[in-house]
Amino acid sequence: MSEPNLPCPQDAEAAPFDFVVVSDAHVSLTKPYRAKRLSRVLQSVRKLAPAARVIVVGDTTDYGMPWEYFLVNRARRAEDLEREELLFALGNHECRLPPFQGALRRFRRFVGRPQAFYDVEAGRTHLIMLAGDEKPVRWDACRISSEQLTWLDSLLARDEGEGRASLVFNHEPLFDTVEGSL
Repeated sequence: MSEPNLPCPQDAEAAPFDFVVVSDAHVSLTKPYRAKRLSRVLQSVRKLAPAARVIVVGDTTDYGMPWEYFLVNRARRAEDLEREELLFALGNHECRLPPFQGALRRFRRFVGRPQAFYDVEAGRTHLIMLAGDEKPVRWDACRISSEQLTWLDSLLARDEGEGRASLVFNHEPLFDTVEGSL
C-alpha cells in the first residue's frame, strides 16, 4: 500500500502540473456569444489555476474557417496564453467542410504544427493530441489513419519504457470501440 500525501519533488521535470479539459466551444462568426463564452472560460481558468494548460478536445470551431480561428486566437491572446498553454485536438466540425485536405491544412496552421496530430511534453507527462486525418464516407467525421496509430503506439511504448505518464486526447471515439464509431 502506498503512502498518501507524500511530498512531491520540486524538480521541474517531476513537478505536477494543472490542466483543464474543455470541448465543443463551436466558435463561429455568426454566433459571437460562443467566442465570448470561450473567453470567459479562459479567464476563469487563469483565475483558478494561473499556471494550468487548457486543452480543447475538438470542435473548437463550427467549420474550421480562418475567421473562426482568428476569434479563438483573439481569446487566447487576451489571456496572454502561449501556444503551449492552450492546446487543441481536431474535432469533426473543424474538418467537415470540403475539401478535407484544406480543412486539415487550416487546422495545422492554426496549431502551428506540421501534422494535425502532435505531442507536447509537460515535465514527466506526455500530452498526445490525436486528430482524424482520414475522411471516411460519412461527411461530418474524421478517422485516425494507421500511420497515426503507429505513431501513437511508438510514443506510448517509449513513455512506458521511461516510466512516464501519457495522456491521450481525441475528440471522436477510436474506430470500432463504441457503438456508432466510424
